[in-house]
Amino acid sequence: MEKDKNKGKGKGNTDTAGMYSQWNQDESEELLALLVDACGRGWRDASGSLPKQLVEARILSRLNSKLGCKKTFTQYQSRNKYFKRRFVQFEDLMRHSSGFGWDPNTKKFTADPEVWEEFFKNVRFLANFITKSGIIIKRRKTGISAKAQRKVAREIKTARAFGLMPFTTMGMKTFIFGKMMEDTEENYEFDKSGLSLMQRKHHFES
Repeated sequence: MEKDKNKGKGKGNTDTAGMYSQWNQDESEELLALLVDACGRGWRDASGSLPKQLVEARILSRLNSKLGCKKTFTQYQSRNKYFKRRFVQFEDLMRHSSGFGWDPNTKKFTADPEVWEEFFKNVRFLANFITKSGIIIKRRKTGISAKAQRKVAREIKTARAFGLMPFTTMGMKTFIFGKMMEDTEENYEFDKSGLSLMQRKHHFES
């Protein structure tokens, strides 16, 4: 009985580990290309989604065969949610962030040098408001107002859309500015500006 109990626990841990298997850049780009192709072929159902059997037979099979990986449907769902979340953030960035444009040829964001310079300075400052695992610090600890906290959250959301700040590392990695966590195995660290709580509060409430 004890043996069966331990066996069940082991299986659960394996499934969890598989579910959160990291996607590298090649795998992400190939999956995205396959999804775009599938949508272009009209394979989505009435709800706008791709059926599980189709995903496994025509998308994951090609992905795994080409790149030699073993991605499952559960892992596909996780990555698909990530793609959707990123799209919403980029769309929000284009609508509400002044100074940024989009080049359809290079498929990159554009901005004047002055805009980029100020943005990167701001990203370094925003690191004072998140933990090493990428979680926004509660305002009861920073001492800023509710209005300032909303501004902080909005600016962090923009930085995350550029891949310059983490969503969360779940305590597994730290972070360096200007690199996306999913695309490299390097160890990261924050470039903290060392501002005090009062300095942080003054910056966002002045």
